[in-house]
Amino acid sequence: MRLTLEPRQALERIAAGIRPAAPGARVGVMSSTPHPPPSPPPQATILIVEDEAALRRVLERVLVREGYRVLAAASAETAYELLASEPADAVLLDVQLPTMSGLALYLALIHRHPDSPDRSPS
Repeated sequence: MRLTLEPRQALERIAAGIRPAAPGARVGVMSSTPHPPPSPPPQATILIVEDEAALRRVLERVLVREGYRVLAAASAETAYELLASEPADAVLLDVQLPTMSGLALYLALIHRHPDSPDRSPS
């Protein structure tokens, strides 16, 4: 079964996946009763690494509207340098980047920050 989502729906699901679960929430279980999404943590920072400028801007707008602080990079190299001086709580990473794959950047980041609390790609 293939699920087709509008871009906004996909972004909302991504944003929901990096928020802490509300007390008593059943994580991973969809309910037919609509519930408002939990508020994002104060000043949670997300780094977007996306080489397509239009998509990067859309992602940035949606996440800012949801209350996140957003950092953006158009290349793996820029993202790597940016994270040396600006910590991020989460990284939204394009897998196919022009000069370095997103997976290679991910591996470089976990090598640089081996003590990160959650290093799993979601």
